Formats: sequence, C-alpha cells, structure tokens
Amino acid sequence: MGGSFLLCKIRGIPIRVHWSFVLLPLLFLYGPLVARDPGAVLFGAALVVFLAVAIVAHEMAHALVGRRLGAIIHDIVLWPLGGFTQLSGLPSAPSAQVMLSLAGPFTNLGLAGLAFIATGQFGFRTFAGAFVWVNLALGVLNLAPTQPFDGGHAVQAFLRGKLGYGRGDLWAGRIGVAAAAALIVLGLLWGEIFIVILGAISMVLSWRSMSRAALVAGPRQRTPRAPETGDFRVWRLPKDELKDEIEQHRKTRHSDREVRERVDRLLKQISEEGIESLTEEDRQFLKEAADQFSAS
Repeated sequence: MGGSFLLCKIRGIPIRVHWSFVLLPLLFLYGPLVARDPGAVLFGAALVVFLAVAIVAHEMAHALVGRRLGAIIHDIVLWPLGGFTQLSGLPSAPSAQVMLSLAGPFTNLGLAGLAFIATGQFGFRTFAGAFVWVNLALGVLNLAPTQPFDGGHAVQAFLRGKLGYGRGDLWAGRIGVAAAAALIVLGLLWGEIFIVILGAISMVLSWRSMSRAALVAGPRQRTPRAPETGDFRVWRLPKDELKDEIEQHRKTRHSDREVRERVDRLLKQISEEGIESLTEEDRQFLKEAADQFSAS
C-alpha cells in the first residue's frame, strides 16, 4: 500500500504502518498533552501501544489462518481505523471465507479473556484492565454483521453459500443496514461520536452492497422458472415461488403415466385378441399417443 513503511516481520509476514496511523496517537495524547498531565500522557501512550498490539494480533490471526487455507499473504498494514491483511489465492469456499473472517475477532476475545484471568482487572483505569477492555471492544465491534467489519464478511460468505451470490449479497446487505442503524443508535445513546461515524460508514457500504445485489437477485426472484428436467426436491428456489409451475409439472407427469398405462393395456389386448378387437376410440387414442411420444 502506498504511503506505508515496513515496521517489522512476524513469521515472515511484513507489518507495515501507513503514515495516517500517526492520527491514532494524536487522538489519545492530544488532551493529556494540552493539560500537561504526565500520568494521563503515560496512560494514553499505553493505550496506543495496547491498541497497536491488539490490531497486530487481530491481523496476524487473519494472515495465519489464510496461509493455513492456502492463501498467499502479502503484508499487513496498520492505519487509523485498524488494519487489513492483503492476501491472494484464498479458496472460494464459503467455509474458508467464514473461518478467515472470524479468526481476528475471536483472537481479540481470547486475549481479553486470558488477560482477565491472569490479572483479574477489567476497569479502564488500570493498565491491565485497559488491555482487557481494548481487546474486548475490538473483538465485539468486529463481530458486527455489517460491512466493513469481519462479522459482515462472515455473514456475506455464509449467505452466499446458502443462497448464491445474488440473493446472498442482498440479504447480507439488508442485515448490514439494520446492524449499522443499531450502531448509530448506540453511539448516540452512549455519546460516542466515533461509533456513530463507524455506523454511518457501515450504513453506506451495506446499502450500496444491497442495491447492487438487488439488480442481480431481484429479477430472478420476481420471475422464477422451474427447470425443464431434474428433481424438484433439490431445486434451490423457494417452493412457494414455484408453486404453480411445480403443480403443473406434477400434473403433466401424472397424465403421462396414465397415457402409458392405457397404451400398455391396449397393446396387451392386441397381442391377445388381435387389432380387430379395438374400438374406433381406442385406435384414435393410440394414434394420438404415438404422436405425443414421438414429439417429446
């Protein structure tokens, strides 16, 4: 990514820092520096370090799981809103996408749990408690089922596997819009402008995803078509959307079966009693049946 520099390598994976990452220390240290409070400056610096460690652990989990699944890991980049892992070659299976997405937040929740067990501290006023709180917040926030969070990517991958790309993206977008609205409301109730901003960004991204998916999934949903052949029990479209066509298909199969059964009876009659035993109606029926079967 342009505008970034190499910080270090972990397990052969380059960790890069974008220049905009300096905004994060300013966010935590500006107030204490203006107030000239050494204790607050120290605590703010510790928060920056804790957050950086939590983000690196989060992204390393993505990278290592991706590598395990066969992906090529290019690097990890840190920036003010967190970080992202650049990779390629990840299997397209929904299960792989879900595993990759959830690895990061689960790692943060695991770190929060281990730190709490080791120290028994959760209050934001202590250094140990702050480390627990930072990882817990990062893990829970990233489980939000909306873009661009990991939870949103996991939901999208899961629904694509169940419903296909068009309808899966459509429902993932709808869920994302609802979750983004909930973030905005929570941010307003808590007086946290940062959460409100994240919710607004998520709302825009999820709405765009839903709109694009509606162009693909919508027409197919409004004009469902049953396959000409195949077992209707494994057809993926909802059964109520295909009710008329399924019923027509069943009636056609039932009618064909009755015709074949009558043809068999008449052929048996011919073999036993001769063609002279057939009535004019029977002869006309055999002619129409022969035309029907030859056309199909």
